[in-house]
Amino acid sequence: MCLTSRNACFDTASHILLLSADRINVLPSLLLPLCTAEEFSEKDSEELPMELQLLPETHKREESMSIVSAHLETLLLLTTTFPGREIMRKSGVYVVVRRLHEEVEDEDVKGLVERLVNVLMRDEEKVQEVNENEIEEVA
Repeated sequence: MCLTSRNACFDTASHILLLSADRINVLPSLLLPLCTAEEFSEKDSEELPMELQLLPETHKREESMSIVSAHLETLLLLTTTFPGREIMRKSGVYVVVRRLHEEVEDEDVKGLVERLVNVLMRDEEKVQEVNENEIEEVA
């Protein structure tokens, strides 16, 4: 499932469809394996999709770091479009991956989380200014 989702995310035109809560809504499926049963703070929990807000005590994070990495790579692909980044910011992706980074020892997973956080937390206005300056220099 996770590799199929990742492959679908190479088509950037489908990102809004994949992330839309009233359409395919792939985000809960991507985030659920990254979560533990430990509750988030009330403030953080409000940002999360409903499917992730009250997990059963028996829920465990995916044990296979290669599967966790595949989910993170899929999330990174979804950040290649502005709407994808905005939906992910509003859906509490940062909250989930922040906890993952704190609790996982695997350096490859930590590196993917850091890349994802850097994209999600960057200032879009500054990125737009840089892009406009590059266009002016080329012209």
